[in-house]
Amino acid sequence: MQNSKQTVIVLQSDNSVELKTAEFASYISERFNIQLAKLTFSFPQHYLPLHHTYPFPFYKRTAEQLKERLNKLMEAHDSVMVIFAYNRKHLWQKNRISDILMACRDLRIPYIGVPEDGDTFKGLKKIALPIGFLVEEKEKAPLSNVFSEYCGASIEMIQPKDKGKRAMYNVEFIQKILQNYQREPLLIKGTKSSFKIEFEALQLAKERHYDIVFISGSREYTLDDIFFRPKEGKILWKANIPILIINPRDDIYVLCGN
Repeated sequence: MQNSKQTVIVLQSDNSVELKTAEFASYISERFNIQLAKLTFSFPQHYLPLHHTYPFPFYKRTAEQLKERLNKLMEAHDSVMVIFAYNRKHLWQKNRISDILMACRDLRIPYIGVPEDGDTFKGLKKIALPIGFLVEEKEKAPLSNVFSEYCGASIEMIQPKDKGKRAMYNVEFIQKILQNYQREPLLIKGTKSSFKIEFEALQLAKERHYDIVFISGSREYTLDDIFFRPKEGKILWKANIPILIINPRDDIYVLCGN
């Protein structure tokens, strides 16, 4: 991944100063030795009273326009990541998060949300991997290894409290992959099921001193997701630290050592 010709796309508003996001992006650029490519985009400042914007064509166009510009920039550069800012002090930013998530749904690269009103960024020293029962959870293994290598970060895996064994199999698989990379992740047993384990990681973040949490994006957006935001949108809104999102795509799984 370390290549000076590769880029990280930094999505910025054209009407605000986003210091924490710029600091985070500079840190990633320096650690991975990759360049930054900035994409400035205008987001609507005034939404309808309801925050459920996607049933309305005007707001859907915002995400589609952003997606088109992202794709063009990715074609022009060897992009490996997207970083975007948001600020929970303004309720309309819920809509902005929805715009960005809709635009990033088909990306083959991870994207990271940085809360401007979150904790002070001090580097990536500890990565949280909440593990669920879905097969795409395995994609967290190679990506967390890359971050661990270039950022000098330790890894903590959070195992859900499930009745079935699928999540446990994912935990064992990821442990094996990371051990092949000479990593020794610490295993934490959570109290929530796979459906809530990523939210539990947020609750543990301050106590366990997490600097970033890796989550999986939704496979599909249902009507509930469109009206009330998908779970990754809800996680971003609750987070005080950066959240890295991996889209579940069968054609990009890197299941080394399987």
